[in-house]
Amino acid sequence: MDHDLMRLAFEEMAADQRAHPMRARMTAEELMALGVDEAMAALESRTKEIRDAEEDPFNHGWFFRSWDDILWETCRLRVENPGVPVTMGVGGSNGSGKTHALARFYSLAMEQVEPSMPEHQRTFWTFSFDDDKSAEVIEAALRFWQPNEYKTETGRLKKLASQKMAYDRAGGFTNNECAVMSGAVCRFKTWAQDIGKLEGPRPVTVWGDEQVPTAVLEAAENRLLTAAEWTHEMIPQWRALLEEKERDPQKWFPRELIGRLLVAGQFVTYTFREGYTETVRWFMEKAKVMKEIEADPELLPRFDEAGNRIGGERLPCVVHCEKAHRRFMWIYAWDNPLGGNWEGMKKTEMGSPRAKKLWKCYGIAEGTADSPFPNFNVQVHVRPVPAWLPPYEKGTWWMSQDPNARGGRAWFQLWAFVLGEPHGKMGPGDILIAHEYPQTNDIVSVPGAALYTGEDCEWAQTGGKNGLGIKGAAQKQWPCGYAFRAAEIRRIEAKLAEWQGVTTLMGVHENTMLNVYGRRISDSRSTNTRIEGQEESKTIIEWMEENKLYFGQAGGNAAADNVLSGEQNINSMLMWDRERAVIQPGSGWMEFDPQQGRGPGLWIAAHCTNLIGALQNYPGYATSGSSGSAWKDPIDSLRILLAANPEHVNTRRFKRQPENEFGY
Repeated sequence: MDHDLMRLAFEEMAADQRAHPMRARMTAEELMALGVDEAMAALESRTKEIRDAEEDPFNHGWFFRSWDDILWETCRLRVENPGVPVTMGVGGSNGSGKTHALARFYSLAMEQVEPSMPEHQRTFWTFSFDDDKSAEVIEAALRFWQPNEYKTETGRLKKLASQKMAYDRAGGFTNNECAVMSGAVCRFKTWAQDIGKLEGPRPVTVWGDEQVPTAVLEAAENRLLTAAEWTHEMIPQWRALLEEKERDPQKWFPRELIGRLLVAGQFVTYTFREGYTETVRWFMEKAKVMKEIEADPELLPRFDEAGNRIGGERLPCVVHCEKAHRRFMWIYAWDNPLGGNWEGMKKTEMGSPRAKKLWKCYGIAEGTADSPFPNFNVQVHVRPVPAWLPPYEKGTWWMSQDPNARGGRAWFQLWAFVLGEPHGKMGPGDILIAHEYPQTNDIVSVPGAALYTGEDCEWAQTGGKNGLGIKGAAQKQWPCGYAFRAAEIRRIEAKLAEWQGVTTLMGVHENTMLNVYGRRISDSRSTNTRIEGQEESKTIIEWMEENKLYFGQAGGNAAADNVLSGEQNINSMLMWDRERAVIQPGSGWMEFDPQQGRGPGLWIAAHCTNLIGALQNYPGYATSGSSGSAWKDPIDSLRILLAANPEHVNTRRFKRQPENEFGY
């Protein structure tokens, strides 16, 4: 055949192909290279693959790589948490395909059970807002992925004696239940159901869609405890699979094992359109970002200090929650060729506010947009102590407190170590908050009264009007006097000295294991208040001097400019080079190469949970009622510490200044 005619024939063959997002058209050049017979076979194979996927989704439907990512992350979560229920949150943009991912998993898992299994190993649950939403979203998606033998052209499902599969588009499955030939049954529940009525056969797995209340999520975890006993035997196989995945990153998770992977797992598909809700907080509070993606630089640009665009914002794609058995990950519209339409979404949202771009295009809600400390990040600033505490000779100890002039509750106190030379990832002048008081992992023994620890030492909890917080047990009355408070300070400093290997008395002026003489700072408002004693009235400073501890009065007062500048000072010390931060595998810490980027100037011990909570939840001075915030005292203690400009000092040159001030 003439070459031109041959080419024309192949061009017609190429043009006759049906366009499809999952299988690109073969070009005329590709077809010519194959030759006529092989080209015809290749075109027929392509046509058959597309037709089979559409006509028989269960056996031949498409399986996206992002769905496979969910399975592998769930496998990692299970290996790290054998024998207990696990919860995997799956977020994403509109059109990311997260609902169909879970429906696909459910359809496969339900066919992989055996009728002889106990009921709790073949009972599946879902949760939706109401029956209409269940029928519209979850049930419609599950029905799409079910085997063809269950379906007829009319939309009714064939029914055998052991099955309950009547379905119609408007109402979903009859009686909110679907029982299939394998013996598996899926019960479609709603949030409105009383949690106390979740009795009866326990589920093997649970899937909640969108804004499932935290009470439902926690109740579901409890109901999965029975199935969790069944997870131990698969751990060796899961470990072997993960090792194979490490060697071959392109390996797909075995679909025949999806049913076993879902055992004792709760999945939550969620689009964060309502912002930082209580459910989002349930996953995200104190979570660690373990993987990131770079956003589209046109949609969410990132700039350098000179204002030059250097890329897109860095956004989380996998986070490990505070509770080890919970995790959250994201999938995106560009991962879904069949319905994502990423380019269309991008064009539509280009002019939208940043918050809308985040939730609609990336499925992310920000919880710190109104925080006075947006630079604070647990993965950047929080480290384990004593492991990260430098040796005594490398720095100088400071202490600050926000005492309560009236009443017998605890005083909030901080101990800070200021470095005089580099140590690890920290540099000269960096401040490490090594201890707080009260501290939840500490034990406070009040003579003749009680032992206080754990929740007794919790300063505040989230909630309250305007996010002001709720006072914790540590803000209640503690039966203690000034001698006890002084003894507690000495106890904490003896503990810190032990961590640093100090065995001799360093604070000779105050009979303390650490030398903090002249570097104790007390909030000026409470410090100046005269406290009535049995014989005379004295200030807090005078009472503490009677116990041989010498505090200086913090400068400033409660004026707005002092508080606001103090908050700005804290935020400045929290600054870090976002361009140079690298997430460390395993720990999840964001670390910095001192030769390339500057880390923060303020570090906090992981056990200082009250201060960490305050930095995350304190609403800021500008918030109405902030003076009554339950989180205020830890922030005040940090504020007055930094206002004193704590530095590493040569203590041999130090001398106490008059009028109860401090200096050198």
